[in-house]
Amino acid sequence: MGQGMMELPTVLYDPELEPEFTTEFEAGVDFKFFESRIGLDFTYYNRISENQIGAKTSAPSTGYSSFVTNFGSISNKGFELGLDLYPIVTNDFTWSMYLVYTKNKSEITELADGVDEIVIGGDFSAPQAVLIKGQPYGVLKGEKLARTKDGIPLVDPSTGMYINDKEMGIIGDPNPEFKTALTNTLKYKDLALSFMFDYQKGGCVYSSYLTDLLGRGVTKDTENRLGTRVIKGVYGDANTLEPILDADDNYIWNTTVIAEADLWFSDGTYSTFAINSCDEVATYDATVWRLREVTLAYNLPKKFANKLRLSNAEISVVGRNLWYFAPNVPKYTNYDPVVNTFGNTNVQGIDYTGAPSTRRFAFNLSLTF
Repeated sequence: MGQGMMELPTVLYDPELEPEFTTEFEAGVDFKFFESRIGLDFTYYNRISENQIGAKTSAPSTGYSSFVTNFGSISNKGFELGLDLYPIVTNDFTWSMYLVYTKNKSEITELADGVDEIVIGGDFSAPQAVLIKGQPYGVLKGEKLARTKDGIPLVDPSTGMYINDKEMGIIGDPNPEFKTALTNTLKYKDLALSFMFDYQKGGCVYSSYLTDLLGRGVTKDTENRLGTRVIKGVYGDANTLEPILDADDNYIWNTTVIAEADLWFSDGTYSTFAINSCDEVATYDATVWRLREVTLAYNLPKKFANKLRLSNAEISVVGRNLWYFAPNVPKYTNYDPVVNTFGNTNVQGIDYTGAPSTRRFAFNLSLTF
């Protein structure tokens, strides 16, 4: 038999919690030209959400790990543009196209008094998705490389490897700059072929999956394991995190050679590019091209459908996620950067060795009586 247990709650709720309010302005236009052969629709919105509700980290001395209360406000501004085209329309054949472009910009405009940031997700101390005033929603904060004031990574002259910063900082914004999708439909009599391409520009993803692949040498990206490298950066002091300058106060560019194995598997004190690297190095641009869906459908002739006492019958084959190309991740990893350990939540851009994305195929039979 099970044994009864009793435990104290770790979450405290604000007794003066107020409701969250959202104010939105939205405007749009819709145009049709040439007997609806060309359609254009545009929508702009400005959405402000106030008295956001969330959990703030509490000091252990309070007896609670978090405190749920109102923490501030967030602004979302953006627009959506749609273009509808019918390049060819005949009695037997129709070619239609639909292009959509969306762009959203979020900003944390206010946090509770005395609060610098709020952690909204992350299973470990770093990286974490956080809310910081003046930053987009859910930026990633984690371990960073030490850099010069103008952004050049610092390299320890004794090891030839990057030096880690002593403080965590923002390592990326998982929110894409924009998204766009193009759907084509070719219809000849009762046969229709539809396919959709989409494109995501920007965003980021922290991926322990990629660091594992590279660090263990299981992809072609690391096949030259006996070579040597010189990583790009300038010499710096590992204690002061300041660049080392020559007699003329100029940077000294790194020329220290390291083994290929050290490039992908360091001891954790210094950073390279895979296992034991800092969070910033394991964070990649999430730009991706994708063949989202292809559908081949056939409508049975009306005479045949009527014999079966049906008003309509359609057979279709559907393939989803058939191809993608992510230009800013290691070439041979076959990695899909639109992967999220936290699923359908507000936390984006963190992948703790999640399952790879898959192709999916379906066969559909639609009958209308």
